[in-house]
Amino acid sequence: MTTTATTQRSKKDLLVILAITGVILLMFPLLALTGLALQLGFVVALPLALLALLLVPALARLRAPARKMEVQGIELPPDVYLHERHGWARPTAGGLTEVGADGLLLAAFSKVESVELPEPGTQVQQGEPLVTLRSGQRELTLKAPVSGTVRSTNNALEEQPSLLVTSPYRSGWMVKMELEAGMRSLDGMRPSATARFWLTHEIDRMLALLAGSDRTEVLADGGLLQPGFGDRLSSDQWRTISDELF
Repeated sequence: MTTTATTQRSKKDLLVILAITGVILLMFPLLALTGLALQLGFVVALPLALLALLLVPALARLRAPARKMEVQGIELPPDVYLHERHGWARPTAGGLTEVGADGLLLAAFSKVESVELPEPGTQVQQGEPLVTLRSGQRELTLKAPVSGTVRSTNNALEEQPSLLVTSPYRSGWMVKMELEAGMRSLDGMRPSATARFWLTHEIDRMLALLAGSDRTEVLADGGLLQPGFGDRLSSDQWRTISDELF
């Protein structure tokens, strides 16, 4: 082999060795960067994963519709506020507030035969008489749960007063009111989320007011309130719950 050929081969071998060495040297920083990225990714991913575990159940609760509650057979929807005299109020998208009677008051009637609604434009203060319900010789007066002006009435109740008993919080709404300036739906009222124990107490209070009567006249099997329990009360007992409870 000539000296020139040997020299050229040596140069080629040197280039190959340098190329391999360069590749090896480049792999070290690449591997180091890859490891760092994986470490950083783990550091970032871990708190994100923990945050997701905390947020997913909360978001699920927000998306899930609120469940309807019942207290001894009395419906308690999640979107109303209750007054101490057993009226309810619900703010509407139009800025007015729907008003009706709660399930405890209406459970006193087996049926409602007539409803006396106020005229639009009527101004009323919280706690004042608003609507009168009648069945035979029995009547109860719903006290206004809010202060304001009546803007419209549920005229369907004149032809179908039974809606009050079958759908007290929806089709059985009574009036829509414009609240008095500065009056909020929460003033003097209980949101349904915190009203469950209060409503239980009110049922117990009613039973105490009816002391001396047979509890089966008011409560069915399982301790549930008898629908239309007022039919089983004497005139004096009816007057007592009307004055003291409603």
